[in-house]
Amino acid sequence: MQSPLDPKRTDAPAELVTQLLDYFSSITATTLRPDDDIFELGLVNSLRALEIVAHVERTFGLEVDVEDLELDNFRTAARVAAF
Repeated sequence: MQSPLDPKRTDAPAELVTQLLDYFSSITATTLRPDDDIFELGLVNSLRALEIVAHVERTFGLEVDVEDLELDNFRTAARVAAF
C-alpha cells in the first residue's frame, strides 16, 4: 500500500485533484499542475499552510490530526488529494 506521502501516488480521484488545484491556484494567483510543490516554489508561507488545512477540513469534512500536520502532506494538490 502506498503512503499518502509517496509523491508517485496516483490513486487520488481526478475530480478531487482538480478541486484542490483550483483552490491552490486561487490562493497563489498561479496556474499550477497537480505535482507543483507550492512550498518549494515559495508560493505559500506557514500561515497560508494553516489556511489550506482549514479549507481541506471545512470543504471535505475531514479532521486533520496534529500528527498529520506535516508540510509533506500539503505540498501539492496531488498529495492533499491522496491524503
